[in-house]
Amino acid sequence: MAKFRVPKGLKAGISSYSKLPDSIKNDLDNAIQESPIGLSPPALSEYLIKHVKIQEEVLEEILDLFFALLSIKGDNDNIDEILIDVEKSISGKDIDESTKQHLKKLLSNDNVINVTRKAYGLAFDRQNIISSTKIITDVRPIFGIDDDEEYLGSLIIHNLKIVFHEHGEHKEIYYALDKEDLKRLKEDILRAEKKEQIIQQQLNDSTNFIDLE
Repeated sequence: MAKFRVPKGLKAGISSYSKLPDSIKNDLDNAIQESPIGLSPPALSEYLIKHVKIQEEVLEEILDLFFALLSIKGDNDNIDEILIDVEKSISGKDIDESTKQHLKKLLSNDNVINVTRKAYGLAFDRQNIISSTKIITDVRPIFGIDDDEEYLGSLIIHNLKIVFHEHGEHKEIYYALDKEDLKRLKEDILRAEKKEQIIQQQLNDSTNFIDLE
C-alpha cells in the first residue's frame, strides 16, 4: 500500500511532465538550477517561463507537482521509495524511466527548489509569522466636560495593526502609537537594516546569503 496519495489535482502535473520531450525536461532542469535561490512559487514560475519554451498552464501544473513532492519528501533520502509510492498513488501506472531520472534530480538535496524549501522552513519555523502591517492614523476631537461640550482641540493617534499567523491560525493585534513611538520604531528599523547591510558586507566572501521573495 502506498504511504501517501498524490492529490487528484497533481496527477495532471505528473501527466504533463511525463509528456514533455526530454529536451524540454533538460531545459527545465537547467533553468531551475540556474534560478536564484529563494524565489517564491509565483516568482519562480515567472522566471522559468522566460527561459523555457513551455505553456504557462503546463508549467504551473508541473511546479505544483514539484513542490508537492518536495513537501512529501521532507528529509527522506530514499527517493526511489517516494517514486514507487507516486506510481502506486496514480492507479499503479508506471512512470517512464526518463521522467524518473528527472524527478530524482529534482528531489536531490542540492536542487535549488529544495534548498529554497528548506530556507523558507527555517525562516518561518517560529510561533508567530507576520503576514502584513499597517499604521492607521486617526484624529480624535477633545471636548470639555461641561454641558456645552466646548471643543478644545484634537489629538492625532496612530494605531499599528499587525496581521500574523499563530500555529496556522490567522490573527491580528493593534498597538497605540504616538509621535515618539513612531520615531523610535523608525530608528529601530533603520538600525536593523544597517546591521543586515554590515553583516552581508563582512561575510559576503564566505557566506552565500539567501534573499527570500
